[in-house]
Amino acid sequence: MGERARWLALRSVPWREGVGWPVVAVEGVALLAIGLFMVFRPDDAGDVTRTLLGAALLVLSLQQISNAFRNPGHPFVPFQMLRGGIGATVGLLVALQPLLPAVTFSAGAARIVLGVGLLVVGAIGLAGLLTARNADRVQLEAVVSSALTIGFGFVLLAGNGGRAPLLGWVIAIAGLGLLLYATVLALGRRRPRVPVNR
Repeated sequence: MGERARWLALRSVPWREGVGWPVVAVEGVALLAIGLFMVFRPDDAGDVTRTLLGAALLVLSLQQISNAFRNPGHPFVPFQMLRGGIGATVGLLVALQPLLPAVTFSAGAARIVLGVGLLVVGAIGLAGLLTARNADRVQLEAVVSSALTIGFGFVLLAGNGGRAPLLGWVIAIAGLGLLLYATVLALGRRRPRVPVNR
């Protein structure tokens, strides 16, 4: 049971085993581009970043729901379904906000909905971890993921445009880290494997 939970949690991180270096490189380029956009265009960064976060939350939530359907017996499944449903709803609302009239759903309302949604999604993730405690090594990664989700929620709720450049640098550095990791993966795959005689 612990290995199955570990597999579920590690399925969506870029450093998971079996991920090709091009996928990690694309993730790194995307983070680097978003981070630099936030640094150099902080006035425009709020709307774009919020929409991208909403779209990412929608996609990740749909992936969680799909994973839950594939593993119906796991004790974390009810939490995964609840987390995925709330995340998908919030993500869809926030991603579509630029298309809606400001009277119906303003940018400020979208920021609050996304912030509260991230807080709830992170809290449900932590509650699910308490229920599925028998998953040995998955605890740390899942706790960090839920804590970061809650942290992003707090940043959005307390946020103003003044923090965009600092957050942009953090995101850009994370993107560079993924690009370096993609390089390590690419170089590691090009090296010929030497058989070990035992």
